[in-house]
Formats: sequence, C-alpha cells, structure tokens
Amino acid sequence: MKQTLSTPQQTTQHTQLHRLTKVVILGYNLTTKKEGVTDMTQRLSIRPSKDLRTHYAQISAEAKKNPVAITVNGREDTVILEHSQYMEQQQLIEEMQSRLAVYAHLAQAADDVRLGRVQPARDAFADILHELRDDAE
Repeated sequence: MKQTLSTPQQTTQHTQLHRLTKVVILGYNLTTKKEGVTDMTQRLSIRPSKDLRTHYAQISAEAKKNPVAITVNGREDTVILEHSQYMEQQQLIEEMQSRLAVYAHLAQAADDVRLGRVQPARDAFADILHELRDDAE
C-alpha cells in the first residue's frame, strides 16, 4: 500500500474543508428541523367558496385556530389564515432565505479550500489594507 505524505498546507486545507462541511450540515439540520413549526396540511380545514358569504364569521373563527382552504368546484383555490400566522410564515421564509445565502457562501468557501484557492489571513488583510490605502490616495 502506497502512503502519501501531505504538506502542512494540504492538512490545513483539509481541516478547514472538514470544519466548513460540518457547519453547512449543522446549518442545514437547523433549517430543516425548526422547532415549533408543524406541517400545516395536517391541520387544514376545507370549506366550499359558497360558505364565505353564508358562514364568514365561523370561517374567520376557524382560521384563527387553523388555516382554512377554500374550494371552488371541488378544488382548493385559496387558503385563509390568521394574520399573525401569515406574518410568522413570512418571517420564517425570510430567515430561511438568509440562511440559504449564508450556506451558498459557505459552499463557495468549501470549494475554495478544496481547490486550494486560499491564503493566510495575514496576507489577505495586508492586501485589503493596501487596496484601501490606494483607493484613499
């Protein structure tokens, strides 16, 4: 069996890639298993559209507890839910979009490490400071 020796840089890159992979997996698990969020389709009530005119108060009260699907010709058309539930869902969507953006950056960083497109932080900061000084002049 042939044994290959790795350079300290390769070892560091492997360690960085391993850490980034763990962070991405942890983030994914946190995103997909959000506590307190349940599957709304299990609690969805279904009502025909004609009930909106004749039983609006009842449907409104029902929607405060669980979302209500309104059907037209037997097909789900609209879902009514309490305003606070709607706002909570919108906030959750925004949080998920933010997390996905972070994961995209982490995935890019993992690719950079894997492909060797890295440099010591000291050198990166020196480059940035040099560019800032050049821009200021």
